Amino acid sequence: MVVFLVRQQEGRLGDLRSNLWLSAKCGIAWGLAYLGTFVAKWGLASIFSGENKFKLAIESAEYRTAGSAEGLDHFWQIIYAPNANLSTMFLGVDRLSRGNIVLGIVATIFVLTTVIYLLRGKVFHKDFTILMLLLSAVVYVRYLVLNNHSYLHEYFTFRAQMSVVFALLAISWVHLDFSILRKKKRS
Repeated sequence: MVVFLVRQQEGRLGDLRSNLWLSAKCGIAWGLAYLGTFVAKWGLASIFSGENKFKLAIESAEYRTAGSAEGLDHFWQIIYAPNANLSTMFLGVDRLSRGNIVLGIVATIFVLTTVIYLLRGKVFHKDFTILMLLLSAVVYVRYLVLNNHSYLHEYFTFRAQMSVVFALLAISWVHLDFSILRKKKRS
């Protein structure tokens, strides 16, 4: 996201398709590196312990994607996982502080749209906006896939939403015209 923001600021972002392709290649490279780390970690654990630790690791991964937390139906756990993380981000006291989620989202939308409306530039950067929103959505896809882990450990996993915050701020930043503030100061 930082690379795309810098490219946008320098006027060399390119088209949406090429940036999505670059993101996909980076995601594939990350996935292969993660797989390599997984194999190395559990391979070394198996060698040093003399036991096959891959089975334990795979069972743990299965539980994090399909396990049920606190007697929840799996469907509801998938729904609640992103909400629990939003609740934590918006200072909810409970795992699912719905009021905090709604208030936080509404306040965020209100503040960002107000600032963009008051300081909007002349050009709408559609490709950059779509790119940032798609990249930030990866966090919520992760919450849905690893729903058990994301629901049970929302106090730790909510931090991944920092990329969503960055994306929203970056979108706002590229659409603002700060010369409006300088003009108003002179008046």
